[in-house]
Amino acid sequence: MFGTDASYGNAHENATNGKHFQGKRSKDLVNWEYVPGIMNNAPNWVGTKLNEFRTSMGLETIDITTATNKKYLGYWAPSARVITVDGVTKVRMYYSIVCDYYIPDGSVNDGKKLNWTERAFIGVAESTNPNGGPSAWKDLGFVVCSSSDKGITDSSKYNRSSDKDWDAYFYFNAIDPTYFIDDDDTHWMIYGSWHSGFALVRINPSTGKVAAVDGSDYLNGNVTGDFEMGNPWADSASGIKEHGYGTRIFARGTSRWQPSEGPELIKHNGYYWLFFANDGLDVPYQTRVVKATSIKGPYYAIEGSEMTNDVDDKRNSSENIYPLVTHPYKFVNNTDNTYGSCYGWVGISHCAIFKNDAGDWMYMSQQRLPKDVSNIAVSNAVMMGGVRRLVWTPKTPSASTSISDLWPIALPERYAALSSTDVTEDEIPGTWQHIKLSYNYANMDKSSDLVLTPNKTMSGALTGTWSFDSDKQQLILSPSSETAIVVSVSRELDWERVPRKQTLVYAGTQSASPYGSYWGKQDSQSSYPFTVFKGTCTVDLGDSPNFYLIQQLGSISVSDSKGTDSNKTYTSTSTGWWKDGIVNTTSLTLADGQSITWTVTVKSDTFGLVLEGTNGINYLDLNLNYAATTDAWGTGSSWAPSDYNSSQYGKQNHTYKIKVTRSGNIYTISAEDEGL
Repeated sequence: MFGTDASYGNAHENATNGKHFQGKRSKDLVNWEYVPGIMNNAPNWVGTKLNEFRTSMGLETIDITTATNKKYLGYWAPSARVITVDGVTKVRMYYSIVCDYYIPDGSVNDGKKLNWTERAFIGVAESTNPNGGPSAWKDLGFVVCSSSDKGITDSSKYNRSSDKDWDAYFYFNAIDPTYFIDDDDTHWMIYGSWHSGFALVRINPSTGKVAAVDGSDYLNGNVTGDFEMGNPWADSASGIKEHGYGTRIFARGTSRWQPSEGPELIKHNGYYWLFFANDGLDVPYQTRVVKATSIKGPYYAIEGSEMTNDVDDKRNSSENIYPLVTHPYKFVNNTDNTYGSCYGWVGISHCAIFKNDAGDWMYMSQQRLPKDVSNIAVSNAVMMGGVRRLVWTPKTPSASTSISDLWPIALPERYAALSSTDVTEDEIPGTWQHIKLSYNYANMDKSSDLVLTPNKTMSGALTGTWSFDSDKQQLILSPSSETAIVVSVSRELDWERVPRKQTLVYAGTQSASPYGSYWGKQDSQSSYPFTVFKGTCTVDLGDSPNFYLIQQLGSISVSDSKGTDSNKTYTSTSTGWWKDGIVNTTSLTLADGQSITWTVTVKSDTFGLVLEGTNGINYLDLNLNYAATTDAWGTGSSWAPSDYNSSQYGKQNHTYKIKVTRSGNIYTISAEDEGL
């Protein structure tokens, strides 16, 4: 992993070797060690090329010889790939260097002038030892630079009319390259940031430079060598394309200044998937993705908006570019665990997408803490790395079997290299922290509790039912009044807990209104097995025993099955059957073949619930008070509890189902904890 140099306090300037484009390496994507950067100073060609263009534009040259060591050159956003060319395997890296000078006079950008600033350059370097620092890298020089469709004849084009003027001089900004090798071994680069969209150029595999292609078929023609790059200006976008600087394949809007950057291209299931960063990188930064059947587009959002040619006038708005792959978020049930992640994460974007050794798609990007976190100085200024796994989820329940309708979403918790064992249905019930990721500029999407019960109902953030497809590892959430949501369920680490522990997470999206993506994490403090208590007791109680349901402690609510009693001692009540002197004096008797079922919901942490049956001789007591116990006297009694987990038993908001059935003088009493 090699990163940009934008660091808190410009720490890269203190490095003694490999100051720029420093890296890390890892064997498991969890533990990382330092790798020096690829250069200590900007290559000489940057200053040479810059002044070559300035001279051609009739502008004074800049003394960049000493300036290359100064912080007004920015070192941004490398893209590295392992390639094999002419039998040699090596790493090829594209990188950006921004020359932050005012165009008209070449002075250093101090933020005080209404001038447009100078261009950025993309160069390429290679190494067979990417851990070796600057001496192990060979710089191959210029690839492309920022280009303009406004020509050079009118110097007023280098100036801004006001600080609100975003009619940028440059059409394509040469920042944020992504390097892509297609199945047919054609090589490509996409680049662009905040200026008019993203440009696509074909790359000569042998040299890493923009390719010249025979004939007019740029996509499928044969590479004949390097393209003879023209000047980075023309009187139109088609003109700069003819000069070799690329054709636009994506734009968020129709303006010249648009908040999208960091393109990243992969191919999956026969489609090209273009990920990109949206909005400013401090807090609002989030990741979107669009797809196409051709590398040059057109690219489409999930609900069908075209993001290349703007044929439907929808690409102007972030609300029309879904799904959200990431968004600022917070799981609200977590308190300070001294690790910081309990505050949530913002600025999660400008990603790299790649496969790990197991073949899983992975998502890696910067991420930041929110602003003004107490006891963490300048919390939002520190960029940290986050690795997450991507899951591919259907955009509608009906599309769950079609690979053409699977879209990528990052999991909410960072990758921890846990076991990939499939999740089983009996692990699903519990309290989850559910987040709907919806576009909310510079605000965090926050979780709310979603309760999934073993009887397939859900309440809280969503009300309705749920089901689980164990083969696809997909959870289907079916709200009563909204479109069903399909999410992929995985095991991940709960980074917010102390101690950290494994939990379940989910991620998914939908293509119908209301658009959004969905993240969830099973709350490890409230999670529980499918059945924490289940047992049956049979006992000979003789003729006509009486039954009492007793609340000993705490608060509960009771409903019953409204059975009948031949002795007419049964009366349906909202409080159930209670022992003498506690609630009422009514007891229950059952005729042969009759049964009754109580549903009891515990409303407090401390409670006691007892079912007693007696005929004055034989006696049965089923005690549901933190632990299930029985006392039974008489012939034929037996007790067979199963699936009992005392650490989870007796929780507030658990629901119990208690059933008594009579067959002759034998009474079968079953009790089951249905969980939260």
